Amino acid sequence: TAKGTPKTPGRLSRREMEVLDAVRQQLVSEYPEADALFNTVTNKYFMGSRRSGSPFEEQDQEETISPTELAVLDAIVNGGHVLSLKAHFINQIPDIAPIANTMVYLNLSFNDFHSFPTAVLLLKNLEILKMRNNPINEIPQGIYKLRKLRTFVLSYCMVTSLPLSFYTLTDLQYVDLSYNRISFLPNDVRRLQKLYDLNLEGNQLAAMPCGALKLRRLKHLKVKNNFMHPLLWKENAEKMPQRLIDMCSVMLMKEDLYRRYRNLPVTAQSILDSTDGVCDCCHGPLYGPGIRLIRPCSKIYGIKKLPFLFVACSPHCHNIFMTSTASISKLLYEDE
Repeated sequence: TAKGTPKTPGRLSRREMEVLDAVRQQLVSEYPEADALFNTVTNKYFMGSRRSGSPFEEQDQEETISPTELAVLDAIVNGGHVLSLKAHFINQIPDIAPIANTMVYLNLSFNDFHSFPTAVLLLKNLEILKMRNNPINEIPQGIYKLRKLRTFVLSYCMVTSLPLSFYTLTDLQYVDLSYNRISFLPNDVRRLQKLYDLNLEGNQLAAMPCGALKLRRLKHLKVKNNFMHPLLWKENAEKMPQRLIDMCSVMLMKEDLYRRYRNLPVTAQSILDSTDGVCDCCHGPLYGPGIRLIRPCSKIYGIKKLPFLFVACSPHCHNIFMTSTASISKLLYEDE
């Protein structure tokens, strides 16, 4: 370990220590104050080669190396672990193939990416990805390839939903999706068991999914400036009439009536076999969209009266769950 470097608990290899050191130095250089917009730090090996303060000045591309290429070159010289292209006003990612296998930190914030760069999905060792303030409206299904991702920042973008593959990133600890256009989160969020800090401020959420009750390690949750005011609960949990076929399917399954009738038509049996999920209230089979209901938790994750969205399989199940006082506690403390 180099002189002056604080000792890290546990035994880390020399390469791991070098990577941690590079990430620490990058964080210190990028954040002299609270998430400053422009990075005025001079590269270590290319003194006096700061980029122009204006992105609109045309330069001779044949004679001058671009600031983006310079940043990549600087990352290569420094070991290829950290790359910051923050506020470079780019809409395409440069060639990062030489450091694709070593990069653990990538900052693409304050740029002009209209779509998620596919080259990022090839960074198999990436642990920290920051892409705030880009006009990105969709996260690709291939996000599951970033299996080692621990920090994901995509705030102040235009994202409306998250792909189901996002919830396979079980190493995630810090997620910032604030100030997007997200209106719904599925119960698959429960799979992010290592999640410690979640920022969902400034979205269009009516309530948190009840699956979030299973996030045992979550300590910091931010949900301000969403549609979670109690006056909106009734509107977002309005009962819609169920289809008769869905109600009949629930009754047949709950009362075990399907066992009595062994010679059911093939069409009826296929309907019973194709459920649309699991009831959040009784954990029985769910047919159709179900009945939405919102119940608040008195205090959780430091927030009072935080609403949670549940889907009931039938009016009977809905009424029992709404009148029960132990339902939220049971969901919160019961084991999977």
